[in-house]
Amino acid sequence: MPSEHTAVTMMADAVHNPAEPRHFMKLVPVPGRAAAKLPDGTTLAESENAFFAIEISRDFYPPVVYFPRPDVAVNLLKSDKVTHCPLKGDASYFSVREAGGSGKDMVWAYENPVSGAEALSDLVAFYPDRCVIQLEPA
Repeated sequence: MPSEHTAVTMMADAVHNPAEPRHFMKLVPVPGRAAAKLPDGTTLAESENAFFAIEISRDFYPPVVYFPRPDVAVNLLKSDKVTHCPLKGDASYFSVREAGGSGKDMVWAYENPVSGAEALSDLVAFYPDRCVIQLEPA
């Protein structure tokens, strides 16, 4: 029976946190079309080139859908909020005017990700509890 300290096998094509080998992320293409919409139906982003970010650490995180910036249909207003992830880098936050009061810091992006996570540099994600993420199979 393996112990909780069993060596971790590195996953191919994944971004690994150098300080914590059990913390990694893989970007997987969304098979089909993804959309982020406000509850009133306003389209925030729609893409056939979106990605799932699947991140695992001491627990599994829910997959996050990332959209290419050119597929964002609304103006993103950069805020002063910044957070840091050792796996991805500094996240910038953006507000969405079309979302009214619920649009503050509704979107985040890793504009200058850490080495290894460069694929995130032209992608944005929307908080799924503040909009509807729709997936349509190919």
